[in-house]
Amino acid sequence: MNYYLYLDEPEIESLYARTIEKLNIPGKAKLEKAFSGRPSVLLRFKNMMNKLLRRTDVECSNNVTDSLVRPRKSKHVLTIDRKLGDLITSVPKLGKPIFFDTLPDAIREAKRSHHKVFVSIHDEFEAPQFYPGSGGADDVNAHGYLILDKRRAGIYDSRDDYYRGPQVYVSAVANWSKLPRSARSMPYSTDASILLRDFGRLGFAGHDVPLHIFGTLTANTDYCQVNPYAIWF
Repeated sequence: MNYYLYLDEPEIESLYARTIEKLNIPGKAKLEKAFSGRPSVLLRFKNMMNKLLRRTDVECSNNVTDSLVRPRKSKHVLTIDRKLGDLITSVPKLGKPIFFDTLPDAIREAKRSHHKVFVSIHDEFEAPQFYPGSGGADDVNAHGYLILDKRRAGIYDSRDDYYRGPQVYVSAVANWSKLPRSARSMPYSTDASILLRDFGRLGFAGHDVPLHIFGTLTANTDYCQVNPYAIWF
């Protein structure tokens, strides 16, 4: 079971309504079967995502449109976890150059195309607000943002695969105001705060925090920005 550090519920709801819901195929199993057995469904999905990313460099059939698909009114209200799960299952079906599961490849494509790409990555990030002596949860609550980054100046990475990683500054900023009102403060004692803050077995003191992030990535000249839909341990 995933422990969600952050969920951008409005963006998840919007992305789901503009894509998966329009496909009108209920259930994750049926959705996966449709993607693998009905090329027209995958083409419609790609057209929808290209439109959202405003890409024109990805080849898709002009004869396939999502405008003719009218979603049925569901008898069941899907939870945000279910909608996110459907998206995380479906978006990888898009493949390259729209979706990537590693940062270096996503960065190269975003820089080449000058378009956003979807990412679902498992990587280690810095959480500078939780370095020893920093404000931690109080800083997140005061500013309304959780800041994560990669290749932060002054941090030496001794891993053998260092050269394979992204050689640009990468940040992921989670906007705490998008959380449900009841969850818009990060208590000092929460599991998330402890994992990010503490040393040793309890946590990471803000360094090399292993996280999953699902969202979009935008590349600029000297840095890249990840807009997260969800972040989890």
